[in-house]
Amino acid sequence: MWQEYKDLFDQVHASEALRMEVKGMTGKAKAGGRRRATARQIVLIAAVIALLGTAAVAAVVAGPTLRDHLFGEGTPYDRSSAPVGKSVTVDGWTATITDCVGDDYTVYLGIEVEAPEGTVLDRDDYWVWVDCTDDNEQMAAGTFMGALTQLPDKDPTDNRVQFYYTQGAMNGGETGITLQFKLADFFHNSVWNEAKKDYDVTSLWEGTWDFGEVTLNFTDTTRRVYPNLPLGRDGAVVLEEIDVSPLGVHAVLSGAGADEDQYQQRVIKDGCLLRARDSRELSPHIRSWAWNWQLEKGYLGWVYEDGVLLDVSEIESVTLCGQTFLLE
Repeated sequence: MWQEYKDLFDQVHASEALRMEVKGMTGKAKAGGRRRATARQIVLIAAVIALLGTAAVAAVVAGPTLRDHLFGEGTPYDRSSAPVGKSVTVDGWTATITDCVGDDYTVYLGIEVEAPEGTVLDRDDYWVWVDCTDDNEQMAAGTFMGALTQLPDKDPTDNRVQFYYTQGAMNGGETGITLQFKLADFFHNSVWNEAKKDYDVTSLWEGTWDFGEVTLNFTDTTRRVYPNLPLGRDGAVVLEEIDVSPLGVHAVLSGAGADEDQYQQRVIKDGCLLRARDSRELSPHIRSWAWNWQLEKGYLGWVYEDGVLLDVSEIESVTLCGQTFLLE
């Protein structure tokens, strides 16, 4: 019996199939005239209907935020995203982590907050506090703290608002990371307080949405090339690796005993250029650079414009340090 419940739960996302199954089960009962359903059939039908009801509510509460409000539909999103669909409701306020997109270095989480019925969320300066930690230390070394951004509201007359949260590591992470994730309070910036040198905020709700463990299983579509290109006359620093992902470009330098920063600045100055198979070109802008003295490695990251998610299968080459490298 437990396995049957588990099988039903595992299929909850295939709601249409479940609806047909329920229809078929109830249809068979009708076809049999006054034939009485067994207790087992009644329990199974009730379980399926309950799960379908839950799924329907979830679908109404929050769609894929990153797809619908940031990146849009299409191949890049389909290949680089994964659903999360984890909701927490406290005092009638519901927060949902809807979907995620990521690469080795950065993850995006789509978030929707729904206020109780009758509340209108029509501002563009709402905020929540984010508490995000990685217990498994999969992104611990070189991790930079995340940022929360409110997305444009497609319906300012309703009780919902969307955000995206980004977090990453300069020296790489991996798909399948598990985060401990909490959101707290819901408020908006109000009036600048000169004495405090900060905004006085207006709180709409105070409390905590504790999501517990959140696993991000986005697909890794990063394409990599390993130039092993010596930089400078002494060759003390080497351009070891270039990663081209749907979210940006990353380069890894290695070496010791030299002025590492000057090499990083040279790479930055030369710029980064991507060329597609149809000859279109894209120049991402530098976002981060750092040197890990313990590992004797440097990490540089370039990103595309906000809302751009690249189909890396269309990229033919990347140019760094004045040299062009074909992507396999």
